[in-house]
Amino acid sequence: MVERRMSLSAQEQKVLRLIDESKDDNVALMQRLVQIPSYSGEEAEIGEFLLREVAKFGLNDVRIVQQIVGRPNVMGRYNGKTGKPSLTVYAHYDTVPVGDITKWTYGPFSGAIVGDRIYGRGVNDHKFPIPPLLFAIKAIDDAGIALNGDIVFAFVCDEELGGHRGMR
Repeated sequence: MVERRMSLSAQEQKVLRLIDESKDDNVALMQRLVQIPSYSGEEAEIGEFLLREVAKFGLNDVRIVQQIVGRPNVMGRYNGKTGKPSLTVYAHYDTVPVGDITKWTYGPFSGAIVGDRIYGRGVNDHKFPIPPLLFAIKAIDDAGIALNGDIVFAFVCDEELGGHRGMR
């Protein structure tokens, strides 16, 4: 990794350093996301939590968009210089039920860290992109890099049930 960084610009190296420095905060946010139960149809609490968290990362137009009250989709935008092109980054935070809880080695909402792994519902599908996407844009902003285009953040509900109230 160090050799590869040598070919990067100073600004790019700064972004990577800032991302590395945010590791503990990144992990803590992932743990918190896992600790909030968010079964499909029961996403209100995690949506409100994410609305508050996303606002901390310097995004603009942070808001909830929902077709049904209690089924929030959290949207935000990082404004570039021209707004074009734009890129949408996506993750969903609804989960399937935990099933037989006695089969879990670590609780489904524990956010337990064992070795270099976090355990809990949503770690693999699909809460995991949320913290690194937020910390990456914060690092870009903190490094003083002005992107040309916008980045739209879409953290949505309802994927597990077909996305009709979320990304669709």
